Amino acid sequence: MAERAAAACGPCPQVLLLADGAGQFTKAIGVELDLTDKGLGVRSRRYALLAEDGVVKVLNLEEGGAFTISSAEVILEALTAAK
Repeated sequence: MAERAAAACGPCPQVLLLADGAGQFTKAIGVELDLTDKGLGVRSRRYALLAEDGVVKVLNLEEGGAFTISSAEVILEALTAAK
């Protein structure tokens, strides 16, 4: 999915989209969500992360299925503010 999104956006060397198919990163940062009882297995909670040179600058972790602080608009604002 990340590869398709990157291809749709065109070349942008400043942005790196990553997949976490095995959930290793998700587990490492503590944002896993166990939905095994619903037949969905372990997933990642919804979040947007902004990192620079391997250092997390922004981690917007959504609560309860919300979609407010992890939107593209909010991350774009964070990017603009960081300049």
